[in-house]
Amino acid sequence: MSERRSAQRPEVLSNAAIAGWGIGLVLLGLISIIALWGLVSSTGPEAGTRLDAIRTAFSIVLGGGGAAGLLLTARKQRSTELDIEIKSHDSAEARVTELYGRAADQLGSDKAPVRLAGIFALERLAQGDPEHRQTIVDLLCAYCGCPPPRRARTTPTPPWSGKCGTPPNWC
Repeated sequence: MSERRSAQRPEVLSNAAIAGWGIGLVLLGLISIIALWGLVSSTGPEAGTRLDAIRTAFSIVLGGGGAAGLLLTARKQRSTELDIEIKSHDSAEARVTELYGRAADQLGSDKAPVRLAGIFALERLAQGDPEHRQTIVDLLCAYCGCPPPRRARTTPTPPWSGKCGTPPNWC
């Protein structure tokens, strides 16, 4: 079950990827400062033009920082969504387990209406949750004294093999 869950779960942005983006942002800032400084130096040594080049480079770095902030926010949001999805799945499994346990306990009751209610609860649970349907069928077959149905038969079955044993005392 955990293999299936890990196969479906998309990966969250790793710390190495975040560090790579940070290093790339620093490199972008350095390259833009050097390129703009070189462009300004080639046109003339005016102090105002150099100051504008530095402002432009810092604007590029701040824009990249904003993009990095958005990336981290998206990472946190995705991580939260995955946690909620996993908790929802776990709570649904806990609910099914609780209902299954209660219905199985009802099958052991001395009173016929309680046993019948347990059978109906198991039937409703099997209808609503196909993943656990075979387990419920196995339990009901064990309760009735029948062998559970097989999914694929490789050898021909004798005519007496599918018959149920005597059912329990219902009343």
